[in-house]
Amino acid sequence: EPDRSHDMKPHLALAAIVLAAAPAFAQDATRDDAARTYVDSIPMQSALDQLLSTDTYIAQVQAGGVQLDAEGTRALTDIVDEEFTDVRPELEEALTAAAAETFTIEELDALNTFYASEAGKSVAAKMAPFMQGFYASVSPTLRETQEQIATRARDALSSEGTAPDTVTE
Repeated sequence: EPDRSHDMKPHLALAAIVLAAAPAFAQDATRDDAARTYVDSIPMQSALDQLLSTDTYIAQVQAGGVQLDAEGTRALTDIVDEEFTDVRPELEEALTAAAAETFTIEELDALNTFYASEAGKSVAAKMAPFMQGFYASVSPTLRETQEQIATRARDALSSEGTAPDTVTE
């Protein structure tokens, strides 16, 4: 019978590579699971709720000078709710991927442990009012700063001859 030990070498090498990589795959799966748990946590879901809030969006539109009557507000609310509902799973996946890429498993475990604690739950419950208060106090400053940036950028680009006279496609 012929010696087939040389036929086994590629299979043994492949098996060794797979076995060596298994802890890395397991760690990635664990990190992905921890990242998913973090994104599913109350504070992250609350942050998404705030980001995708119809009320917040309409307030931003109105802060930009658009006045809406009751019918316009209802129509915009329906559109925003529908669009934000459609995009939320994609945002959650992006958050999960970013968390898994950014944080170590130990950091994700610490975040998840904290937000499962009484103090973490309390912090999570206070994040929306905290951010609302912050945005309410800085909105005029941010709006003014954005206007200043736009004006200065327009002036700088037009003085350098880089600002287009018209927009073309």
